[in-house]
Amino acid sequence: MDLKIESQPLKVTRTFPYRFGIISDLQVGCQMAIFPPNFTDSSGNKYTLNKGQEKLWNYMSQFIGEMEDSQIETLFVVGDLVAGQNWAELGAYLVTSGMNMRSQVEACAEVLRYICEKVPTIRNVYLWKGTPYHGLKGTVVEQSITDRLQALKPEINVVYAGEYSYITIAHGDYKKVMWIAHPSTHALVYPETVLGRDIMFFHDAYAQGKLPKVDVVLRGHGHYSMELHKATVRYIMLPCWQFFVPYDKAVKYYSKFQPDIGGYIVMFDDKLRMTAWHFLYPNLTNPERFIHVVQNPEGKIGDSPMSKEMQEILKKRK
Repeated sequence: MDLKIESQPLKVTRTFPYRFGIISDLQVGCQMAIFPPNFTDSSGNKYTLNKGQEKLWNYMSQFIGEMEDSQIETLFVVGDLVAGQNWAELGAYLVTSGMNMRSQVEACAEVLRYICEKVPTIRNVYLWKGTPYHGLKGTVVEQSITDRLQALKPEINVVYAGEYSYITIAHGDYKKVMWIAHPSTHALVYPETVLGRDIMFFHDAYAQGKLPKVDVVLRGHGHYSMELHKATVRYIMLPCWQFFVPYDKAVKYYSKFQPDIGGYIVMFDDKLRMTAWHFLYPNLTNPERFIHVVQNPEGKIGDSPMSKEMQEILKKRK
């Protein structure tokens, strides 16, 4: 049965006193992750983006435009800001072999500085600790990024928020509490079940008087976007800014380890009703991973039905 709506469209005007831009898992320093163009570190090393990073930067520019349109006032950066040294694979997949942490910190701070520059309404930036693997023992790399960004943008309030935080917002007679942390489930199948269970645990701890009431949960780490609204809690898993990295476990679960790339804008109206917009961008696949078999005696590229992009790659190899 077709439903016909004859009424005129209704224009709804709402006021949003709280406007948040939210990004996670930048992984700056990895060949497959976001990186600032035309960047030179404090040692004088200059870096050039690969084709995938150029695409990621284009995506970031689009997301920055969305934040500018929404006049975002506070930026949340929920962990795994840099790639780290990848000690398990002796520095594999870094922008340059052995790229040190200082250069990664500087590059990440430059990405965040650029965002703040292009979204002039941003007045606060909060950064959370990510996975220890992407840091240094004895040193909190996110604190270093916080300090550097504060030096670059002294007019902005830049805060290192630690391992997790309760963010309380209030407007008139209304109040909401957000709980934010980077770590999240490793479930490969049905992660939404784990999210639902986490909501249940939050309710249980609140009922026992062990924790304050939480209205919104934000987590990173998973590199995928998911929203779950159960009972009184809104739960968001944040996407990332890194395309597929072919380390052993990721290749083993290749189809499952394809990331969601992008960020969120979360706003609260004058009654603190939450509106969440996800901005996801097309996944990237390395064209050099496609092998086309040429079935002719001479093996001429021109006789193959392969894509023009692959033909250009093979020409360069010859």
